[in-house]
Amino acid sequence: MRSVRLFFLFPLAAFVFATTGCNPRQSAEGSAVASADSTLAAGKGETETLPQTEVKFVSTEHNFGKINDKDKVSHTYKFKNVGKNPLKITNIKTSCGCTSKNYSKDLVPAGAEGFVTLEFDPSGKKGEISKSATVFANTAERIVLKFKAEIEPTAAAAN
Repeated sequence: MRSVRLFFLFPLAAFVFATTGCNPRQSAEGSAVASADSTLAAGKGETETLPQTEVKFVSTEHNFGKINDKDKVSHTYKFKNVGKNPLKITNIKTSCGCTSKNYSKDLVPAGAEGFVTLEFDPSGKKGEISKSATVFANTAERIVLKFKAEIEPTAAAAN
């Protein structure tokens, strides 16, 4: 009877341990996400803390309309640092591998303008799509840029 109880108790204990955050890998990832707004990678293993600032995008959404499935398209989202502190974009995560990014990599001083360019490769896709990119920077608000398009197959692909 004792071995039967242990048989059921061990999987239960393993489940509780796995779901309570005792896994060091999960805790490390959780910490990194929680502090992403205030601690920025400065390169060479150093970190620096920058005070938060505010940013105003001209627009955070773009519609490419109808596009050909063979033609890459891009859009530049322009912004202004309307806060009192320099802005540092540390990373941009796109919603898929079909979207590449380019952005102001240097500090953007208060009052200055910057950009984020997203390029979309519609190869292998068709119909209406919506994609997004999350901008990680020293801002209080999460910045999400979005675009959509209607992808039409080329004549060769349609046959």
